[in-house]
Amino acid sequence: MAEETKKLEVLEAFLGNLNVDTLIVTTAWVVLTPMLMAVVLITMRYLETKGYMKVNPERSAGLGIASIAISAALSLTVLFRYFNEFVHGVQTPLVVGSQEFIAGTKFEWGLLIDPLSAIMGAALGIIALMIHIYAYDYMRHGEEEITRFFAFLNFFTGSMFGFIYAANLYQSLIFWEFLGVSSYFLIGYYWYKPSASAAAMKAFLYNKVGDVGFLIGIFLTYGKSGGDVSYAHLLELVEKHELSPGTLVIPALMIFIAAVGKSSQFPLFGWLPEAMEGPTPVSALLHSSTMVKAGLLLLLRNFFMLYEVEDFHTTLPDVAIAPATIITYVGVLTALLGALMALTSTDIKRILAFSTVSQLGYIASAIGAGGSSPAFFHLLSHATFKSLLFLCAGAVIHNLHHVQDIREMGGLYRHMPKTAITMGIGLFALAGFPFSSGFVSKDAVILTIEHSKIPGAEFLAWLGILTAFITAFYSTRMFYMVFLGEERYDKEKIIPHESSNIMLFPLIFLASLVVIESIWFSIGFFFVLTGQERTDILNFEGFLGDMLGVHVSTEGAAIGAGISAIVVLLGFGSAMYLYHYNPEMRENLRSTFKRVEDFINDRFFVDIAIFAFVNRVALPIGDAFKAFDEEIVDGAVNFMGKRVSLTIADYSDKFDHNVIDGIVNGSASMVKYTVQKLRQLQDGIVGNYAKYMILSVAILLLLFNFLRLTNLAV
Repeated sequence: MAEETKKLEVLEAFLGNLNVDTLIVTTAWVVLTPMLMAVVLITMRYLETKGYMKVNPERSAGLGIASIAISAALSLTVLFRYFNEFVHGVQTPLVVGSQEFIAGTKFEWGLLIDPLSAIMGAALGIIALMIHIYAYDYMRHGEEEITRFFAFLNFFTGSMFGFIYAANLYQSLIFWEFLGVSSYFLIGYYWYKPSASAAAMKAFLYNKVGDVGFLIGIFLTYGKSGGDVSYAHLLELVEKHELSPGTLVIPALMIFIAAVGKSSQFPLFGWLPEAMEGPTPVSALLHSSTMVKAGLLLLLRNFFMLYEVEDFHTTLPDVAIAPATIITYVGVLTALLGALMALTSTDIKRILAFSTVSQLGYIASAIGAGGSSPAFFHLLSHATFKSLLFLCAGAVIHNLHHVQDIREMGGLYRHMPKTAITMGIGLFALAGFPFSSGFVSKDAVILTIEHSKIPGAEFLAWLGILTAFITAFYSTRMFYMVFLGEERYDKEKIIPHESSNIMLFPLIFLASLVVIESIWFSIGFFFVLTGQERTDILNFEGFLGDMLGVHVSTEGAAIGAGISAIVVLLGFGSAMYLYHYNPEMRENLRSTFKRVEDFINDRFFVDIAIFAFVNRVALPIGDAFKAFDEEIVDGAVNFMGKRVSLTIADYSDKFDHNVIDGIVNGSASMVKYTVQKLRQLQDGIVGNYAKYMILSVAILLLLFNFLRLTNLAV
């Protein structure tokens, strides 16, 4: 293994380096293409509503798919060019392009390309393209507002691209909010359904909690970084030891609160199941590679707030601050609770939604434990198989006339074998069947937790293994209830059949991708088991370790893999036994643990507790502050304002009457008096003229004599 240490290298665009410049421009078009197309589509929808254009599903879908196809191709170009032209050995430079947004400030628009953004951008491009192709056939029948659907779906995808490539915390927040508002429109797409409107509002409000945390985290980081919150600058401060996890405890907690809201961690996981009210393609995109992954990507992007990693080949770093421990415990708890909720759910989409909650918990726990590479490894693995699973579930729902209860399915393998096989591949990966992609990445997560310096790490690792057992159980249960056993749907109204080739193509493509990943990741796992610590592309997790700066210890990997394999196989076997061979025992167990099942179905009263807290604590406190403001603050202000203003007005009135008016009126009276006297000089009476003449002569004589006497005296 190389001994080079990690050194920060920043390659800035628009400084004369043609390769850097063109890479940044290409990345910009990855983001802009779907967002500009969203504007075009929403304009088209406006023209449709006004009668200037006719609804044309082929045109709307074609434009939406074309824009995502362009972005997908460009994102792959960015990936290959970055690794081919800029990555040399363990040196992974940051390629940055920025433009001033507000003159004289450090608010900038910028794009950042590094291993994290390059790989995630390409994964999003591929998955989003498959989902858009699938959505065309899924949505074109009887959907008058399909143009609006593709406009929002394009905007949603473009927002995630913008978030992935964002170069600073400001820009991350902007695209973070774009994700929130576009998810609101997509979850509430069927706005005329009260349940859809309520689900959209719930998702929006739960995410607002995270948004507040994100905003506070930015403000605090702003104060510690001199106002520059670009990721390149923050990493430079870390490298110079001017910033460290010890100085970023509160910002790290705030960033984690943001991730709790967006990535559906405990206790804010309640919005994600309700998000199933949106069309299935929305669920597939939201759960696989967009919104719920944004919070985890935010944690990975700000990993320096949790751990200080100075060398590429370090093992798991020591826990530096409390947030890392909190993240790990919350992640493990989320994984366990999500798996239990999936275990008792009967709605096919909600089972997958609760499964997403659980897998997001796994990823968060790995980040908290210090394993950035295993976390990103499982994030990519989950993005692929979860998008496949949701599209398969959509195909089933589509063909059963929107029936979603697995208790009203069964025996569909005979009618939908291709859908059954592709969904089986996805469920194998979700359950962590030995040597599937999910098995390898999930095992890396559990091994990370076990080897971490988190207090109680071994206990948390066993909880992760227990969660793996539950995951294998409910995955097998769902496959059996949907595709095997007796046919329980209404045969008079429903005639199941295979989906169209347009819908099948994304299923087969994504299933093939899961198979390729499983083989690829298993090859790397074989190297680990045989002690070959390779860090090239064949050992994908080791490759990520080089790129992200953390190599997890592989000590005990063989024993851990063996335990995981046994546990997963027990989960498979237990589900098959209870649902196929001994259903009576299953019903007896359900009766015995009915209260436990009800408790789980009530989501452990978490949502109820949040609702009660809001109604009994938050709102009364708010009302009290409102009353204090209105009655005390406003009352005092109004009272003081009234008394002071009236007193001032009274004195002002008196001053005006007595002084100002007195001066003005007195001056006028004096002028009037003077004029009246002067008028008498011109009254035309000869006697008066003689009198004035004699008086004037006398005055002049007196004055003349006075002056003469004065001169004589001198």
